Amino acid sequence: MDEIIPKTILERADKANENLLPRKSRLQYDKEYHNFEKWMLKNDLKITKVSETVLMGYFQELSESFSLNSLWSKYSMLRSTLLVYKKIDIKNCSRLETFLKQHSKGYIPKKSKILTREDILKFMKEAPDDMFLLEKVVLVMGIFGGLRRDELVKLNVDDVDDRGAVVVVKIRDTKTGGPKSFTIIEEEEMNALSFLRKYTSLRPKITKERRYFLGYRNGRCISQVVGKNTFGSVPSKIAKYLGYVDAKAFTGHCLRRTSATLLVDAGGDMLTLKRHGQWKSDTVASGYIEESMASKNKISRLIGTGNGEAGTSRETETSGENKILCKTDASNLNVSSFKHSVDLGNCSISGSSFTNCTFNFK
Repeated sequence: MDEIIPKTILERADKANENLLPRKSRLQYDKEYHNFEKWMLKNDLKITKVSETVLMGYFQELSESFSLNSLWSKYSMLRSTLLVYKKIDIKNCSRLETFLKQHSKGYIPKKSKILTREDILKFMKEAPDDMFLLEKVVLVMGIFGGLRRDELVKLNVDDVDDRGAVVVVKIRDTKTGGPKSFTIIEEEEMNALSFLRKYTSLRPKITKERRYFLGYRNGRCISQVVGKNTFGSVPSKIAKYLGYVDAKAFTGHCLRRTSATLLVDAGGDMLTLKRHGQWKSDTVASGYIEESMASKNKISRLIGTGNGEAGTSRETETSGENKILCKTDASNLNVSSFKHSVDLGNCSISGSSFTNCTFNFK
């Protein structure tokens, strides 16, 4: 005998069931479900009898009008809504998945172009602030935080905490549902904090608006907030200033892609990259590693020289503390211009005129 469940429990279960769909994109999920319902009615089919053959026919028809990315998106949303609304699980429809994967062969998705580190430094240093200060601050926030347009739109003045040598930025609500935070440090190469502070100082003294990004006109901020479309056009404006003829190829996703690429080029590993971008999938994150020129060059060095490290006889790096890291021969190394500390490992030093130096041998 079937168990009789009270009506109140059933209502609560139905409500909890509907909450299984993403809150932010719920309308889009429902739209895809209703489109499938209409297609079923048009073909005299009942929604309660969804077979793999029916789904194959539906997606074959969609494939004639939509791109591969759209097909996978529609499949994902339909799979979720059928499970929630009709308790029909289509995840084991292997023929359908094979059909979609076959369409994937040879498909090259369009991706936004990215800005190089040289592009960023050139723009930050040369573009006039009276015209491009807003774009500079959006660029800083976008690449340091790996932010999406929606996250830039929702950024609040209370989310940006200037602590002197560092600014801490909190994103309360991300696409993945949870909060995140990142920092922007004091440095001289990009001088990012100076642009943030200049922009903040120009904020109208009397305004009730709490959104961080306000419009910028003729060297001053206005009370009108910056919208999603404006954020999406920032990379294109930067690329146009830099002289790119295909400036429109730098889309709203450019800042996030640039952020990930800069991190990988600087030596960031998979775990660091996933944490930075809040990616759960290795596949998505690995795409940035595969496209990284630094990663490609390292592979080339491994194959060509049998050594993955840059350089042959010595390698040096300088940091904000003016440190030199030497790996092999340090003869003929001029360190007289460094005034803080020099850390040397496996090095022999000969020379004269060393002033204001500390040598730490490991």
